Order: sequence, then structure tokens, then C-alpha cells
Amino acid sequence: MRYSVLFLTLANALTPLNSEGQTLQVTDVKRLSEEPPPFPLVESFLVVNPDDSNNLIASAMSVSGERSLVYVSRDGGATWRSGSGPNGTAFPGGDPMLAFDGTGRAYFTTITPALNVWWSEDGGEEWNGPAIVEGTYDRQWLAAQRSSDNQTPPIHGVAKTRERETGRQRDMLVTFVSLDRGRSFAERATIPLDSGFLQVAADLVVARNGTMFLPFFVNYGAVAGGRALLRGRRWLITSTDAGLTWSEPSFISENFSYGNANRDQAMKGLGGGDLYLDETEERFDGSVYTVWPTSMDNRLQIVFAYSRDRGQTWSAAKRINSAGFSSNHSTPMVVVDSDGRVIVTWNDRRNDPDDECFQLFASVSNDGGESFGENRAISDMTTCPGAGSRWLNGGETQGLVPLPGGRFRVTWSVGTRENLAVWTAVVRID
Repeated sequence: MRYSVLFLTLANALTPLNSEGQTLQVTDVKRLSEEPPPFPLVESFLVVNPDDSNNLIASAMSVSGERSLVYVSRDGGATWRSGSGPNGTAFPGGDPMLAFDGTGRAYFTTITPALNVWWSEDGGEEWNGPAIVEGTYDRQWLAAQRSSDNQTPPIHGVAKTRERETGRQRDMLVTFVSLDRGRSFAERATIPLDSGFLQVAADLVVARNGTMFLPFFVNYGAVAGGRALLRGRRWLITSTDAGLTWSEPSFISENFSYGNANRDQAMKGLGGGDLYLDETEERFDGSVYTVWPTSMDNRLQIVFAYSRDRGQTWSAAKRINSAGFSSNHSTPMVVVDSDGRVIVTWNDRRNDPDDECFQLFASVSNDGGESFGENRAISDMTTCPGAGSRWLNGGETQGLVPLPGGRFRVTWSVGTRENLAVWTAVVRID
């Protein structure tokens, strides 16, 4: 069974949704570009300028992983236009990632497999660079301190690479820093594995006081009795000296994923999840929230954990999706609004009996992650990447940012294998 995709701009597309006694209103549902994109797009990301909530930047990459695009809005997402670099609107590389620093300067990075970073001084319309760090990298993240007190804040990055000096074929994480506002980057620290393999960063967050939060997961091998299911763990390390040294890892949770022996499941589960630090000065200020996909009863489910002591200890992981274990779910993201409410989004397949097409779903917590409200679809549009596609999960990231007035903006891929495009919507909590 397949679902048709409606390529229309939809306002107030869904009826109001109840979530823990509150209402979610979905509005401004539309494709980012009026014209179809030049190539199918996956793995969207979204950032908002800390000095100007009307300034949003979105990114996405081609299904080939060879090119990426940037879209910019200066009116809160009402209209969007393409950002451009020295060679036009298409940037080389994949795994697109964005960040703003506290001064409103924007940064955009891709992997080619070198690390490439462009910078923009006009909110994302024109991009300079790139600064290039030679090497072979994968799944990078970029972050900067959001406080505007420092006019030359360090820009931090992290990526996966392979051990070099020992010649081992084992993954490790390497961190980067720029002290000249993105014009050049240098490796800062390496984080090798004591054991296990496939070490992947799940985010990189810099607090207003400069503390860095780096979650990651490590696989330790196949579960006894089979090669398809991999046993792993999720960890968090922090740094208070701009990444020169890192804390001992704090344990978040067990993690189960799939290897190449079950390729479709592995593709649906790609992505390390997401992390967000509450700095709202509300009831749960200082809490750290994280989400990720993990296997339960042979299906990928969306789980969530929180820390009340800035990542030292963690709650038990709890499942957020309520659809049971008949389908797989992917690509969760988490943020907090100005009132301290937590929203999680993910790609949900409960409405496709073939477990291939997904819809973007959301759930909200009003009590710091102790409980979540009803799961609701943000749109009735579906995404069907196609059986066997590398992008069965829609990409390893998607866009989710908080806006003023109890609103969130999302971006995600919609369409079929040949016409995947980035769409956006506003979710308001009343």
C-alpha cells in the first residue's frame, strides 16, 4: 500500500490536537521553495538566530550525498529563498549542519569527506569560505556559545573518523575549534574508544556559560544468537575548558541498533538522536533532554531520557511513540520552548502496513519529560523513500526549533524517491 503525496500549501492543515490538556495548532505547512528543488532532498536541519527569531536557516542534501542546499528566511518562515556561496546555490558535500553564534553570525558545514565550513554575516543569504579540515570524516555537528557577551566566540565541531596512529580500523570522535569566527579550524581533541566500535556523536551543545555537552553511542557487538541486532550504550561527556579536556563519560542508557545483516532496519535506524539543554530559567532550567531510536521487540522505537544535574545522572529511558511494536520509527529531535515545555518530533510509520512510508509526528511534555501527551501527526502528507533506499529514515536529522509564543517550526522531507523536497510547518501550543 502507498499513500499519495499532496504538493499544496496547507494552512491549518489539521484540526486542533489535544496534548495534556493543551491544544496543538499546525499552520503554515508548505514547501520551502516555490519551485521543485534541483534534486531530491533529505536530511534537513534548521536553526534560528538567537538575536532575531525571524531569521531562520534550513539545510538539506541530495540523495547522492554530493551536494547540499541552504534556505534562508528573514520573516519568521513566511517566505524562503536560497542562500548562495562562492560557486552558486549548491554546496559540495553531504551531512549538512548549521549553527548560529551569539552575535548572529551563521555557520554551515558539509562533509566531502573533508570537513568544510562556510560562514555568513547576513543571516544566511551569502556564504564565505569554506574553511577546510583535510581528512576523512562522517556525521559532524557544529555548535557555538549562544551568549553575545563574547564577540569572537569559539566555534566548535565534532565528527567521526578512524584511528590513525595505530592503524586500527576502529572509529573515534575528533573535536575541532575555530578561534577566528570560522575562517579556520583545527583539531582540538580526540576521543578514542576503550572498546567497541562505531562511535557516533549524537549532537554537540554549548551552554551560555560555555560548558560543552557531547552525547555519543558505541556499539559493542552483536547480540548473542544473531548478527543483525547490535548491542550498544549511550554516553555523555562534558567540557568546561572549551573542549581542551573532557569529563569521564556518564552512562545514559543501553542502545540496540541494526547492522548490515538487516540493511533496511539499519537504514531506518541511522542517526544518533538529539540532545537539548533547558536554559529557560523556568521550573526545569538546567535539565538536559535526549531522544534516540532503539530496537524493542525487533522494531525501532523512539525513547527519551532526562537529567536534572546537567548530565551527571539520567532517568530511565521511556518510550514516547504509542503505536506499539508493529512498525519502525526514525529520526527523533527534541527542543524546549521559552516556557520549559518539551517537544519531540520523529518520523512515524504506524499508518503504513508495509512499514516504509512515514509521517512527521510530535508529542509534548509539560512536566520536564516525566510524561508526554498524545502522539499526533503534524501533517497528513507521507514520505516514501522507496524499498531498499539509503534514505528510508528521511535522513539522520530534521529541523526543529523553538520560536516565541509557544511555537515551534519544523522541517522534514516529503515525497517519493524521485521528488523528495523539504517542507516546513509551525506548531503552536495553546
